[in-house]
Amino acid sequence: MDVRELKEILKRIEELYAAGGASTAANDLRAVARLLEGYEDKSVETFIRDTSASLDRPVERERLPAPFADELIAMYSQRLLTAGIDQAAFDEALKDLDESEAGKNEWAAIANRYRNAPTKRTHVSKFKSIRDARTAIRDVFIERREASSKRGIIDRLTKWPRAG
Repeated sequence: MDVRELKEILKRIEELYAAGGASTAANDLRAVARLLEGYEDKSVETFIRDTSASLDRPVERERLPAPFADELIAMYSQRLLTAGIDQAAFDEALKDLDESEAGKNEWAAIANRYRNAPTKRTHVSKFKSIRDARTAIRDVFIERREASSKRGIIDRLTKWPRAG
């Protein structure tokens, strides 16, 4: 059977489903028919063979070249650290990082460096996604800001002149 015949059969079944109110099934058949586009003059077997070969090929994600990734990690982690507890500077650095070409690995490295640098620790957290790394960066900023605020209150309380 050639793909053109199969597409005609799928179209008729789709029309029957649509007429019967089964719009989800009709949409699914329409999607299958779209997958067959470009193969109208070929056999179904050819389509299956080509599709299988395509699915068997490993997918390679584009990665940033190592030197560029290292520079990106150093630059953004330093910007975040330099922001200290300045909300505006932190937000700007994080916004620029959001718009950068950093992938999951770069975000993870930036988050770990940002978290570890002030204490010179070397703990490496694993992050499942960019979102998780971003959340960790934001949480550490909030913790540092709160800690600074608490230190300020304690300093003021302990420096007040004592009556007596």
